[in-house]
Amino acid sequence: MASTVLSSRSGVLWTGSVTVRVRPWPHQHEVAHLVLSGAHDEGSVLPHPDVIEDWMRDLAAVGYNTVRTTAVAPANASRLAQAGFTQCQRLDLLSLVIDDSIVEQPPSDLGIRSVLTLGRRLLPGSARRLEGIDRRSFGDEWSLDAVSLREAVRATHVSAVFTVGHNRPHGFVVVGHTRGIGYVQRLAVAPDHQRRGSGTALMAVAYRWLRRHRCSQVVVNTETDNHSAHGLYAKFGFRRLPNGLSVMQRDVQAVY
Repeated sequence: MASTVLSSRSGVLWTGSVTVRVRPWPHQHEVAHLVLSGAHDEGSVLPHPDVIEDWMRDLAAVGYNTVRTTAVAPANASRLAQAGFTQCQRLDLLSLVIDDSIVEQPPSDLGIRSVLTLGRRLLPGSARRLEGIDRRSFGDEWSLDAVSLREAVRATHVSAVFTVGHNRPHGFVVVGHTRGIGYVQRLAVAPDHQRRGSGTALMAVAYRWLRRHRCSQVVVNTETDNHSAHGLYAKFGFRRLPNGLSVMQRDVQAVY
């Protein structure tokens, strides 16, 4: 395990059971985004709070004033709390066993399309449209940018992206799987098209794609108080898992 010296606003801060990288938070460049690879795993361990405090000095030196993490499991949330972080977003983990039950085919008039190339790339025009949908759906605080959208696509070994809408898409889903477990990485529908069946259609396409790929289970996370998302996943039989995830935040210069 080792720390590294941060010489720019993006780079690696730590390598160990969790790899810690930093880059600007989407649409908020004064906020550092700590990308904690492997921090979902309860067996992963972040370093001592003194080491985390060293990271804060590095982040301050390159111009950040706030730091926010990716979603982390309870053990790592506790370690971050020891280093002065507080929870700024609570996420529920939901799971569904994929079986042979019939999921209704989405209506053809909704215009469901696959938009990911064989090289797992989004064409520039498609990427811009998806970013716009995501920003309208989640707002500046929690929406994806080009980098985080690309990471969502590549977070699993195999992935697909489907859009809904004919001439111009108004919703999309990023779905993938690794070692037989499926993940809904992102599902977004523009506000003016919500509650019209688009989210249900996208989830149905994602489910059918995972079943074709012989996945045994699918997992998704969603904000605890996002009642419309919980209602959508409940339609498909998702159940909440005991332990959720937390996004943690603190001021770079905080004293604790």
